[in-house]
Amino acid sequence: MKELLTRTISGIMIVLIVLGSILLAGYSMLALILVIFSFALLEFRTMFGLKNQVLFFMVLAGGQLILILGYLAFAGILGYIYLSAGTAILLSFMLLLSLLSGKISIRETGHYLFSLTWIAGTLLLFLALGWKSKTDTYHPLMPLLLIIMIWVYDIGAYVFGSLLGKTPMAPKISPGKSWEGFVAGILLNGIAGLLVFRITGLLDLGAWLILSLIVSLGATAGDLLESKLKREAGVKDSGHLIPGHGGMLDRFDSLLISAPLFYIFLQIFSLS
Repeated sequence: MKELLTRTISGIMIVLIVLGSILLAGYSMLALILVIFSFALLEFRTMFGLKNQVLFFMVLAGGQLILILGYLAFAGILGYIYLSAGTAILLSFMLLLSLLSGKISIRETGHYLFSLTWIAGTLLLFLALGWKSKTDTYHPLMPLLLIIMIWVYDIGAYVFGSLLGKTPMAPKISPGKSWEGFVAGILLNGIAGLLVFRITGLLDLGAWLILSLIVSLGATAGDLLESKLKREAGVKDSGHLIPGHGGMLDRFDSLLISAPLFYIFLQIFSLS
């Protein structure tokens, strides 16, 4: 009972912080993303026992800089050339450091390159959703809708999977995830897409149904990817930052795959 209460209170706090940061302004959303990235990177480092501190702090500071440069580019304050240059310089320094230092293995560098792509790269695209109106003015609608659709899917998959789940989706990676919960989560998310269409009038119904499916698939892939990484690292949770919920990666793994898929869909079809 105490564990459930702790988990509930922590969950409510997460919802309030995330929604408040997205709704307030672009800079508050940037602050949220910087916090997620920093703790997620620390958890990733701890999970895989990456020990070189110089490389870690280079990736930490470099990833934060890339996210800040992205924010400034989306807001029209700096050109995108600075974002591209910052990314290229960071990757070049990482490679040179790993080649020149006898204390850094290519394996460790590869882990950090993966973490930059998986965490910083996807969070950058999530941040970019705030400017999908193709203006220099931040608008919270698209990132807010993505977060809500992820939560709707996760809740639907968890509840119906707990009640009806009999067929494990990936028993060796995530035994608690079932095909019944997966299907129920997609259907519930489709209903959410229909409601978004009715309320906002943005896009058309077919687009929202497709987006609902894409977000559901992305959320599932994100959860399974993080579960597989934890299995390989030999840990149950990515961390213990959030009482009753585990670490930052445990809470935002679905976002780290859904965000780029959501953004790419909007970008390709120019739907916003």
